[in-house]
Amino acid sequence: MDVITESQLRNLIQAGNPPCVSIFLPTHPESRDVRQDPIRLKNLLRQAEDDLVQHGMRGTLARDLLEPARQLLDDPGFWTGPAGSLAVFLCEGYKQIWRLPIEAEEQAIVNDKFEIKPLLP
Repeated sequence: MDVITESQLRNLIQAGNPPCVSIFLPTHPESRDVRQDPIRLKNLLRQAEDDLVQHGMRGTLARDLLEPARQLLDDPGFWTGPAGSLAVFLCEGYKQIWRLPIEAEEQAIVNDKFEIKPLLP
């Protein structure tokens, strides 16, 4: 689990270069539900890609932007571990992936800035 520092949060806020993709996904501990987590992330990535295209980005560029998160789908070792949430932040020239010790609502958001509210207590 990652503990996000104030400095990291500031960097996240300042790093946003539109369009910014923020993805939050509750994860499950090692159990049969853990197999659902990559499927749910894949669905959120598809939603984010559609939103990026609707915001005017070419499909190939949208896929390239989301590739760091897409690589997690094929990494079974990534999905084992304690429950909590996955937070993914992507924009041109920036990627940050955190495992959070809290449960965040499942969502994919494309906006001019990163969505940070789920990170705040």
